[in-house]
Amino acid sequence: MAGPSILLRKVGYDLRCDRGNEQAHVEVKGTQSEEVCFIITAAEVRNAMIDRKHLTCIVTAALTNAPKMLRLTRDDFGQKIHLEPIAFRAQLSSK
Repeated sequence: MAGPSILLRKVGYDLRCDRGNEQAHVEVKGTQSEEVCFIITAAEVRNAMIDRKHLTCIVTAALTNAPKMLRLTRDDFGQKIHLEPIAFRAQLSSK
């Protein structure tokens, strides 16, 4: 597992996990409900779509005695997750 430098570089994932020659770039999301619905940044989506080593781990019912985890690979993310924009960055035009 890598240190704080990953957070400072804004690489689009939370953890770099190494085992032997294998490496995974893991984004962790949690929800209080059992529904798989979460907020994800543009950088996290970009990484989930292009990084062959990417895994998204979603923990549902995270605050209960029976949490469940769903693991999505890069291919799973593109096929199983519906993205809906909920925010925009607005800046005054220079025109």
